[in-house]
Amino acid sequence: MNFSGYTSPGPWLNLYDELPDELEPLMAIVKNLLIHPVETHRYGIRVTPQRERVLGQLLTAEQMLSDLFQTPPVSLVAERSPYHRLVKTCDFQTVLFTSFAQFKGYEIRTRCGFAGYIAPGQWFHHWVNELRRPFFDEWTFVDCDRRCFPARETFRPGAEWWALKNTPAVSPLKDYRFRGMDAVKHAILDDFNARNGHELLHYRWLAPHAPERAPALFRTAYTQLSANQLQQLAQIVEATLADNDEQLAALFRSPSYYRAMVPNPN
Repeated sequence: MNFSGYTSPGPWLNLYDELPDELEPLMAIVKNLLIHPVETHRYGIRVTPQRERVLGQLLTAEQMLSDLFQTPPVSLVAERSPYHRLVKTCDFQTVLFTSFAQFKGYEIRTRCGFAGYIAPGQWFHHWVNELRRPFFDEWTFVDCDRRCFPARETFRPGAEWWALKNTPAVSPLKDYRFRGMDAVKHAILDDFNARNGHELLHYRWLAPHAPERAPALFRTAYTQLSANQLQQLAQIVEATLADNDEQLAALFRSPSYYRAMVPNPN
């Protein structure tokens, strides 16, 4: 097991013995524990502002499970009512799935980019997992939220959009706060953080009290980036596309990036 600060289950590790070995049942367990905000209307679930604030503070597998198990059953595999699940988006679902798969011995990582399989002709900001089965060299995408295995050409991590930065293909892209190349830039950096074991670090940097402590590369609008910052972003893209873990780790630890705000997730 190689848990990160975000995927570690903490005191709930003993419950992981309940988990099945196969990927599809693991995805089903995540969906039994978490419900995406777009699905809440099906059940008439309303999240109060107070509950939204609590949910926004649950950034790790340990925190999610600790909140979840305030309501029984204290089990990963027992059926839970939709009303007793955590309302969490796809990035949190990937982190919990990563935690489960790491425990089961899978080589797995979290990826951020844009998915072209959710709606015809559109690319949506999305998080998936990338998994390498034992004795195989190729990585396979796993979408826990939609419980499918996307074809490689239908999911493009943030770095793959860098080459399209001067084309119309980028302008329709958007994520939770940004559009166009700013959405691409944040997908690149979110993916970069995830590749370095800081899967949900962007929530720390987007918090109202924290932007001034986030790296300049993260908080500066794309059109305002300096030549040095654009070069730094290009280096991240190059290392990501080359799947160069050593270079990605070195870039993450660089004074202009790592020193900014990398807190203990808990």
